[in-house]
Amino acid sequence: MNIATLQSSVIIIQEYATSAGYFLALIGAVLAVQCTVLFIKNDKKNRDRLGKVLFFEALFFLLLIPSSIHHLLGVALSWTFVNIYVGLSFLLQALLIALPFLTLRRNLGKPHNHALILNWIAIGTPAVV
Repeated sequence: MNIATLQSSVIIIQEYATSAGYFLALIGAVLAVQCTVLFIKNDKKNRDRLGKVLFFEALFFLLLIPSSIHHLLGVALSWTFVNIYVGLSFLLQALLIALPFLTLRRNLGKPHNHALILNWIAIGTPAVV
């Protein structure tokens, strides 16, 4: 596989992942609005929907990995329009935000362990900001 084919393949994968990520973020946003309404109504279904929101948002951030690979690989192979800082930023976002979100989602299924849930909220929230 030559460099031009590799670069084209990486760009296509990056674009599909980015497009899918935005649709997942939209689904997560709609579910987040529903969670807000259910929270105001003090509905018990809120915890399940919040888990779905965290899942979709984590997938959005995980889908930044192809863009990260494109930029990091592009710097190594001297491609144009790539930046190592963008690649590292996308990779750090994927790791530092998605993992706490997925862990928090798993812990929401254990409502008796409230301290652990608060711990993962405290870890995940600053990562997003």
